[in-house]
Amino acid sequence: DAEPDENIAADRSEDWQERRGTLATLEARFNNINRALKKIEEGTFGVCEICGEKIEADRLAINPAARTNKAHINDEASLPA
Repeated sequence: DAEPDENIAADRSEDWQERRGTLATLEARFNNINRALKKIEEGTFGVCEICGEKIEADRLAINPAARTNKAHINDEASLPA
């Protein structure tokens, strides 16, 4: 018979949205790591998925799961998951 306080409901909704965003980010990182491990097994690790050229060593040092070289860094988000 007691309805939840509007502020509590809003806080819960904000918390859920924040956790959902965090989860999506972690899932994407996890998938990229698994993709990189598969590439290591296949012998294609360090190759840009867009142009087929090598991914720079300094880029891989910062992000071992990078899918593109620096020339295509802005296009990486458009690659299929």
